Amino acid sequence: ELIRLRPLLSEKVSIGNEAKANMMSRQRVFDKALIELKTAEKNLIQCQLEWDDLLEQRDVSQDPGCPTCGQPIISVDARERVARNYEDNLSIAMSTKDEAEAAMSHASLEKDQAQAASDAAAVEVNECLEDVSQAEALGSLNTSDVRERIHKVRSIQSKRSIHFASLVRKSKNISNFDLEKAKIDADLSRLIEALDASRAAYKSCCNDLELVQKNIADLEKERDTRSKDAASTAILVNVLGSKGIQAFVLQNIVDALQVCSRPYLDELSGGSLQLNIQVGSNDSIIKQAATRNPDGTWSSRPLASLSGGQWRRLSLSLSLGFAHLSSKRGNLRSSLLIMDEPLTHLDSTGRASVGKLLRKICNEDTLALSTILVILQDIAAEEIEECFDQVDEVVKSGGESYIILDANMENVDEYQ
Repeated sequence: ELIRLRPLLSEKVSIGNEAKANMMSRQRVFDKALIELKTAEKNLIQCQLEWDDLLEQRDVSQDPGCPTCGQPIISVDARERVARNYEDNLSIAMSTKDEAEAAMSHASLEKDQAQAASDAAAVEVNECLEDVSQAEALGSLNTSDVRERIHKVRSIQSKRSIHFASLVRKSKNISNFDLEKAKIDADLSRLIEALDASRAAYKSCCNDLELVQKNIADLEKERDTRSKDAASTAILVNVLGSKGIQAFVLQNIVDALQVCSRPYLDELSGGSLQLNIQVGSNDSIIKQAATRNPDGTWSSRPLASLSGGQWRRLSLSLSLGFAHLSSKRGNLRSSLLIMDEPLTHLDSTGRASVGKLLRKICNEDTLALSTILVILQDIAAEEIEECFDQVDEVVKSGGESYIILDANMENVDEYQ
């Protein structure tokens, strides 16, 4: 009976050990499922709080920040994407929690089954041990040896149980370590994403700063350019006057004409007349005459109050001054000067002054004139005849006109 019961006892013990090992394995699965369930519940609570915060911020019209980097979200699309991300995270957390609950229920059921199987195996082992004990009591064998072997076996079994329990604790610690490692890896991933977002934001800020500095430099350069332009404009206004370069050129020409005509007027009037020419406010030319008084002072007189001779002197001086100015500035040089009745309204002294001036002009190189053609009446021509190299005469008789040249003046009868 002992020979029969011993293999049976070993088998029952082996079955009990397997049941216990299975129970411990199911216990680890159950503990892991419990940890996953707690983690899922924690994540679900966190997602629910974030979702409630988002809804509360929407109700109070606040601007929710980015869950990763904390930056404010301005655009509506970005807010919608954040809301969808919160909804997705909440859905995932709820799904994970449901899966963890299902896994925990399944693990709990399997653990209970394994516990029942282990208890049943322990009962069978105990029953088998009782049978063995009874068989030993009934037998006449050397039970002390058998008892010693059983004691050794039990001692070995106890040691193995202790070792198995240590392995179970280590396995549980490893499971907890894996769980903590997974949580740390998730936190690290979020931190890396936040770091990448911060780097991108920093790079964007640096680019914006460079653009702002470039714009500031451009604006400063434009400001300097405009300051220089304003200074140049102020200098031109001071030099040219408020009316611009046209008024400046006109004033310059008028001043030059007055300077060029003054010597001719002094020659014609004997220094008794002056002509002042100015540019008016509407760019009109204002001419003002002045006559010398017996005491040497000058009296301003309007042109309308001048005598015919004085008017003629001024007119001739302006014409000759204009020719002088054209020759000097415009390089307009003519070898021929034609004057029609230049002695009108002049007395004999005035006519003599004109003849003397024309002779002087012809001899000088100021106007580069080689010929001066003067058209005069008979009386005026006779008074200044000595001032001209040749005096030709136009004769009108019998409805016809002919010219008597100075060289043929002795043969005038032939022409008649």
